[in-house]
Amino acid sequence: MGACVNARPDLFGCVLGQVGVMDMLKFDTWTIGHAWTSDYGSSRDSKEMFEYLRSYSPVHNVRSDARYPHVLLCTSDHDDRVVRSHTHASTHMQAQSSPFAPNTLLALTFVMILQSLAD
Repeated sequence: MGACVNARPDLFGCVLGQVGVMDMLKFDTWTIGHAWTSDYGSSRDSKEMFEYLRSYSPVHNVRSDARYPHVLLCTSDHDDRVVRSHTHASTHMQAQSSPFAPNTLLALTFVMILQSLAD
Protein backbone atom coordinates (compact mmCIF):
# COMPACT_ATOMS: atom_id res chain seq x y z
CA MET A 1 0.00 0.00 0.00
CA GLY A 2 2.92 2.36 0.58
CA ALA A 3 3.97 2.40 -3.07
CA CYS A 4 0.35 2.77 -4.22
CA VAL A 5 -0.50 5.71 -1.99
CA ASN A 6 2.73 7.48 -2.96
CA ALA A 7 2.01 7.01 -6.66
CA ARG A 8 -1.68 7.98 -6.56
CA PRO A 9 -2.74 9.46 -3.21
CA ASP A 10 -5.84 10.92 -4.90
CA LEU A 11 -7.32 7.42 -5.24
CA PHE A 12 -7.56 6.84 -1.49
CA GLY A 13 -9.85 8.22 1.21
CA CYS A 14 -7.80 6.52 3.89
CA VAL A 15 -4.99 3.98 4.13
CA LEU A 16 -4.40 1.21 6.65
CA GLY A 17 -1.00 -0.41 6.37
CA GLN A 18 -0.10 -3.42 8.46
CA VAL A 19 3.53 -4.43 8.98
CA GLY A 20 4.60 -3.24 5.54
CA VAL A 21 8.01 -3.42 3.90
CA MET A 22 8.58 0.29 3.29
CA ASP A 23 12.33 0.56 2.70
CA MET A 24 13.11 -1.47 -0.38
CA LEU A 25 16.78 -0.41 -0.37
CA LYS A 26 17.58 -1.83 3.08
CA PHE A 27 14.96 -4.52 3.75
CA ASP A 28 17.47 -7.32 3.20
CA THR A 29 19.84 -6.01 5.88
CA TRP A 30 17.36 -6.55 8.73
CA THR A 31 16.26 -9.82 10.35
CA ILE A 32 15.01 -12.35 7.77
CA GLY A 33 14.78 -9.82 4.93
CA HIS A 34 17.74 -11.41 3.18
CA ALA A 35 15.49 -14.39 2.39
CA TRP A 36 13.24 -12.15 0.27
CA THR A 37 15.90 -11.17 -2.24
CA SER A 38 14.73 -13.98 -4.53
CA ASP A 39 11.36 -12.17 -4.61
CA TYR A 40 12.44 -8.52 -4.65
CA GLY A 41 16.11 -8.50 -5.56
CA SER A 42 18.64 -6.44 -3.63
CA SER A 43 19.76 -2.86 -4.01
CA ARG A 44 23.34 -4.17 -3.84
CA ASP A 45 22.93 -6.52 -6.82
CA SER A 46 23.51 -3.86 -9.47
CA LYS A 47 22.97 -0.21 -10.24
CA GLU A 48 19.91 -1.17 -12.30
CA MET A 49 18.37 -3.11 -9.39
CA PHE A 50 19.11 -0.21 -7.02
CA GLU A 51 17.34 2.21 -9.38
CA TYR A 52 14.40 -0.17 -9.86
CA LEU A 53 13.84 -0.68 -6.12
CA ARG A 54 14.35 3.03 -5.48
CA SER A 55 11.67 3.84 -8.05
CA TYR A 56 8.89 2.37 -5.90
CA SER A 57 10.34 2.17 -2.38
CA PRO A 58 7.70 3.88 -0.18
CA VAL A 59 10.22 5.53 2.15
CA HIS A 60 12.13 6.99 -0.81
CA ASN A 61 9.17 8.20 -2.84
CA VAL A 62 7.13 10.40 -0.53
CA ARG A 63 5.96 13.29 -2.68
CA SER A 64 6.18 16.85 -1.43
CA ASP A 65 3.44 17.92 -3.85
CA ALA A 66 0.92 15.26 -2.80
CA ARG A 67 -2.15 15.64 -0.61
CA TYR A 68 -2.13 12.33 1.22
CA PRO A 69 -5.26 10.70 2.68
CA HIS A 70 -5.66 9.75 6.32
CA VAL A 71 -2.97 7.17 7.10
CA LEU A 72 -2.69 4.58 9.87
CA LEU A 73 0.39 2.37 9.72
CA CYS A 74 0.58 -0.55 12.13
CA THR A 75 3.58 -2.61 13.14
CA SER A 76 4.71 -4.87 15.95
CA ASP A 77 7.66 -4.75 18.29
CA HIS A 78 8.15 -8.54 18.14
CA ASP A 79 7.83 -9.24 14.42
CA ASP A 80 11.02 -10.98 13.35
CA ARG A 81 10.19 -10.65 9.65
CA VAL A 82 9.45 -6.94 9.13
CA VAL A 83 11.14 -4.69 11.67
CA ARG A 84 9.13 -1.75 12.97
CA SER A 85 11.60 0.76 11.57
CA HIS A 86 9.91 0.32 8.17
CA THR A 87 6.70 1.82 9.57
CA HIS A 88 8.43 4.45 11.65
CA ALA A 89 10.62 5.63 8.76
CA SER A 90 7.66 5.80 6.39
CA THR A 91 5.60 7.82 8.88
CA HIS A 92 8.50 10.16 9.54
CA MET A 93 9.25 10.73 5.86
CA GLN A 94 5.63 11.47 5.04
CA ALA A 95 5.24 13.87 7.96
CA GLN A 96 8.49 15.70 7.15
CA SER A 97 8.37 15.75 3.35
CA SER A 98 4.85 16.80 2.56
CA PRO A 99 3.55 20.28 3.32
CA PHE A 100 0.16 18.70 2.69
CA ALA A 101 0.49 16.29 5.61
CA PRO A 102 -2.62 14.21 6.07
CA ASN A 103 -5.20 15.21 8.60
CA THR A 104 -4.31 12.03 10.43
CA LEU A 105 -0.93 10.32 10.21
CA LEU A 106 -0.34 7.71 12.86
CA ALA A 107 2.08 4.87 13.45
CA LEU A 108 0.80 2.29 15.88
CA THR A 109 3.22 -0.24 17.35
CA PHE A 110 1.67 -3.29 18.91
CA VAL A 111 3.68 -4.27 21.97
CA MET A 112 3.66 -7.89 23.01
CA ILE A 113 3.38 -8.25 26.76
CA LEU A 114 4.37 -11.65 28.07
CA GLN A 115 2.75 -12.79 31.27
CA SER A 116 4.15 -15.60 33.34
CA LEU A 117 2.03 -18.74 33.34
CA ALA A 118 2.90 -19.14 37.03
CA ASP A 119 0.77 -16.13 37.98
